[in-house]
Amino acid sequence: MFWDSCADSKISDGTRISDKPSYWNEKSSEPLKTVTIGELLDKAALQYGDKEALVSCHQNQRLSFRQIQTLADEFAAGLLSIGLKPRDKLVVWGTNSTQWYLTLFACAKVGIVLVNMNPALQSPEVLYLLRKVDANAILMTEEKFKTQDYFKLIKAVVPELESTPANCTVSSHNVPTLTHVIINSEQQLRGTFRLKDIMQGSPSEYHRKREQISKTLSCMDGINIQFTSGTTGHPKAAFLTHYNLINNSNFIGKRLEFDKKEHKILLQVPMFHTFGTAMGILNAMNHGATVIVPAPSFKPIDSLKAVAIEK
Repeated sequence: MFWDSCADSKISDGTRISDKPSYWNEKSSEPLKTVTIGELLDKAALQYGDKEALVSCHQNQRLSFRQIQTLADEFAAGLLSIGLKPRDKLVVWGTNSTQWYLTLFACAKVGIVLVNMNPALQSPEVLYLLRKVDANAILMTEEKFKTQDYFKLIKAVVPELESTPANCTVSSHNVPTLTHVIINSEQQLRGTFRLKDIMQGSPSEYHRKREQISKTLSCMDGINIQFTSGTTGHPKAAFLTHYNLINNSNFIGKRLEFDKKEHKILLQVPMFHTFGTAMGILNAMNHGATVIVPAPSFKPIDSLKAVAIEK
């Protein structure tokens, strides 16, 4: 076993890697996967079709692998239609939901870097995180949750929202890179794009653009930024690739024998954390498992009900 450069060698399936990351090279009976997260979804949709991929109990939603693919493609085209582009960084802020789940795959489809943010953060912490990653967009998967008023909190960071018309980009003094604020709201709030408008009905030109972009993406592209908890100082950011996330989650699933029979995963940990993203969502996508989301955040009673009802 040795450290090596991918520029001078090949992965076990013969694919040459040109982006020069370092990796641990050892003999293996199974080649590592060299697909993007978007391609992983496409393969799962083809293989598992109408099998349920996601059940959001608190939202009363049940979606198959094929439906997730269709919705993610539509959402990705919508993100392009409002002006976002590959390598832009989109911060997702909210609790566990269908919208959070779909945002992960929509961003991956067009190379937009998804930045996971703790839904409990307050305005000063949000400002720090947005600046840290040079965020281009922030997406709030809900208006309010418990004591969190997300629109009020983001206005404290970006006061220019009040003077910006709806469906327009914003110019922020505090976060100069930030141009798009997206919120899951029935109201047309100033300075924001409505999530439901982006998730459906994009013109065909943006679907063609989505397909063109997907062909240019590499499994070695950075696609997800996750933060440490910040218990020893300011939170630190880790930049993860498609390759890293897919292979970690794939072998976690194999160790748990998800590949040997059908599984349903009760996902009661936060999607914003690597546990939820990799061991939950992507693990299930690798192995055709169904993700069961019992509640927006951990509630023992809701989890027990989901266990009983969803088996």
